[in-house]
Amino acid sequence: MTVVVAPTWQDGELLSAAKLNQITDIVNAIKGASMAPTAIFMQTGEDKTYYCRHRYRYLHVTWYNTGSPTLTVNVNGNNELVDTTARTSAYTATIDLHGITAPPTDGAWYNILVTCSGETAYRLIELRESSASSPTGTGSYTSPPTWTATEVVGATKLNTLRDSIASLAEVTNSPSCTWLRATDSQYYRLRRRQRYLNVNYVATNSPSVQMFVNGTLAVATDTTEYPSGTTKTIDLSGVSGGPAVGDFYSLEFRRNNGNVMVGFIVETIAPTATYAPTWAEGDTLPNDTNVDKYASILNAAYAILGAVGWQFATIDAQVGQHPQWAFYKTKRYLHYRRNGSTSALLIDPAGVEDDISLSGTGDAFGTYDLDSIGWLTPGGLLLGYEFDAIWLDDEAG
Repeated sequence: MTVVVAPTWQDGELLSAAKLNQITDIVNAIKGASMAPTAIFMQTGEDKTYYCRHRYRYLHVTWYNTGSPTLTVNVNGNNELVDTTARTSAYTATIDLHGITAPPTDGAWYNILVTCSGETAYRLIELRESSASSPTGTGSYTSPPTWTATEVVGATKLNTLRDSIASLAEVTNSPSCTWLRATDSQYYRLRRRQRYLNVNYVATNSPSVQMFVNGTLAVATDTTEYPSGTTKTIDLSGVSGGPAVGDFYSLEFRRNNGNVMVGFIVETIAPTATYAPTWAEGDTLPNDTNVDKYASILNAAYAILGAVGWQFATIDAQVGQHPQWAFYKTKRYLHYRRNGSTSALLIDPAGVEDDISLSGTGDAFGTYDLDSIGWLTPGGLLLGYEFDAIWLDDEAG
């Protein structure tokens, strides 16, 4: 887990390049978090178990159902939410994990079983752990200062800059981002960071594929065969009813016919050239062009990330379904469950490197250090086979 600690300044203090570069390193780390792949939640219309590694206090559960439903959310073996009202549009209930029957400790794994009976239609839209008690909370952000061309760079504004960085501490730790490579129609839940959403898939045997964003058709019916795969790019800014930057949204991948398999799902945009400045002893201040880059980067990151820490739970794909996963190496450690006699595999999508075999873990999570894969670069795509559940973070335990 990244620890964000910005330096404190005193009036009359001699500015040093070393201390200013501490600010630079942290601000660039926040920029990096805003450019990381967004987390992806596997929505379902079935009774399913999910897992989460506890970090934040509140669990937001979003769903819709019709008929005469009974929705139950069971956490660590205890029913913590029972709802018998038909929620005909997306509805969110919040569970305070500090107040449940068996609260998870910080960093501990816990399971969430969500069931629904008596319904005529049902979809679990998201399970999101969050530091905010409201599902729409954005946190408290301290706006960073800017300087005029001749203004002395003093302690007051530098400490406000420190406070601005501290207000983004939670979101510097980007959430785990993994997804199942669906072979049938599937809803995914994401949070918009960038402009373009790229969805890659393979299609054969007289396929017919459509894609929808928040219910709006975003990729028209495509009946072309793509045995080697294709990538469809959706301009999220051009989708009617689509998400604004920072909004959560749903992607529906719809298979109408044929055989399909989703490859990667990732938002992209050309990165800006603005990075926090690097200082050397002897540099001259005032220099508003350089110091104002801090505010520009922090404000842009806040627009994308907000100031609330959050993460999605990961689905249990269940033994016997031969689940296939994908993820980008954005964290050091892969945590996984494999309850079966066949080993799970990590696979090079290019088909060049040998598969990596990981033995079963039973009902526990195992850990694999992705840094031990010499050919896997930071941000590189990796495929997983036969894992029941996977999770990424920077904590080995």
